[in-house]
Amino acid sequence: MAAPIATPELVLAVAERYAGVRLVSNTGIHGFGLAVRAGLAQATGEAIAVDDGGCLRQPADLVRYYRKLQEGYDCVFGSRFMQGSAVIDYPVHKLTINRMANWFIRTLFRLRYNDITNAFKCYRRASH
Repeated sequence: MAAPIATPELVLAVAERYAGVRLVSNTGIHGFGLAVRAGLAQATGEAIAVDDGGCLRQPADLVRYYRKLQEGYDCVFGSRFMQGSAVIDYPVHKLTINRMANWFIRTLFRLRYNDITNAFKCYRRASH
């Protein structure tokens, strides 16, 4: 079995085929949020998608998100906990903490969303 390809090498290989793809390295303090900020600071184009890279989403989901932006929405968020979804192999303790944190944030900010901590989001780069 071949060794898995590291993310930078994979991104560089994709960038060779698609001019709009480029590698952004977070050279500062590491962490998911800081990596997202580094990427957002260099993003171009009309839409920005954020994901945790866990290979849990299908490319078709990203296309659906983008089409929602084209309908006039400013952002589209994924949810692991909506009706019809399935959460697979998610440790019970993490699920419990996640649900408690989401409830707290929803209550504090009076939000209707059921999965605030989900990393899969797509934003319009500039409001219309």
